[in-house]
Amino acid sequence: MDTADLPYTERNDRKPVSRLFQCVIISEKRQMPYDEYRGNRIMEITKEVFEAIIDAYPYEIVFVDRTHTVRYMNRTARKRYGARVNIGASLFNCHNESTKPKIEKFLERADAGEDEMFETYNRKTGEREFFVPVRDSENRVIGYFERHEVPWTPEEASIPVGDYWLRRLNAENG
Repeated sequence: MDTADLPYTERNDRKPVSRLFQCVIISEKRQMPYDEYRGNRIMEITKEVFEAIIDAYPYEIVFVDRTHTVRYMNRTARKRYGARVNIGASLFNCHNESTKPKIEKFLERADAGEDEMFETYNRKTGEREFFVPVRDSENRVIGYFERHEVPWTPEEASIPVGDYWLRRLNAENG
């Protein structure tokens, strides 16, 4: 029997289409679409699968729309920010209002075609912070998130990011 005809979950090689899917366990037994270019079955990325991938990402993601309303937070963000940031609330409940002109400038630059932009070096946390515009299928900026790059020393290089954040949370909550 040709294993290419079997659903992805029953194939002998069980090789995912990309490394991204290696962490996703496929439990469905239905036939999946076929990727003729690679000769593999592919899985559909549903909202549930996408959220599981984003929740597995150890950095916080707080997606904010063009009106500066928080629309999505991954698990890391929910843990890190707790009740200080809420979906459906203004970003300026967390950020102070004086940051609004700076954010508007970043949005103007994003509208002009720029992608990720350096924002600042946070001396308190040692993190570099970046403004990351999010675009729709027609390349229009629909919102943004801030990416934090954690500081590493050679001695800390092997610490998982999740452990880093837990240490930070514990230090902040003292």
